[in-house]
Amino acid sequence: MKTAGHIDLNWVGSENKAAEEEVSGAPLPTDPFKLAERAEIAIGAIYTLLSRSFRDEPKLRALFGLLASEEEAHARRVREVERLWHDKDVSSPPTLDTKRLGRLITHAQILHQKLSRVDEVDENTAFELAASMEHDFADVHAEALAQTQDPLLVKLFTELANGDRGHAVLLSRAKKAE
Repeated sequence: MKTAGHIDLNWVGSENKAAEEEVSGAPLPTDPFKLAERAEIAIGAIYTLLSRSFRDEPKLRALFGLLASEEEAHARRVREVERLWHDKDVSSPPTLDTKRLGRLITHAQILHQKLSRVDEVDENTAFELAASMEHDFADVHAEALAQTQDPLLVKLFTELANGDRGHAVLLSRAKKAE
């Protein structure tokens, strides 16, 4: 069994640009809707891996499984708002500064690659990673919220930021219960 003991699983956040070089593949989309969707999917994939790593601990498996499914629901919500946006006969996506979100997605992809190489993650590490990710993404959604006055986007980014904050609270409570 491979454990995370020899692999650095720290959440690198949005400031570690050097780590971005570790990720290969297609460039990130520039469309804010596609980028937001990709963020939710990336975090959901990390939660899926964390859930699997706790196969012998039903409560933790269920917790991270729940978070994965909620991130998938957030991605569906982003797609729904994108459709509504385009139904408004707006030909282009909204103009938002998405650089930090792009960096966070890249770091989520790095973390996913690292997690996929291990079978087991320490409980404290899992909670710290998850809480750090949720706080960073809540901040990014709040920043996006501050950049728009469009009611549709205000509602979306409020929902996403509140969802991330709710996940952080859930994680904090679950960690205290363990």
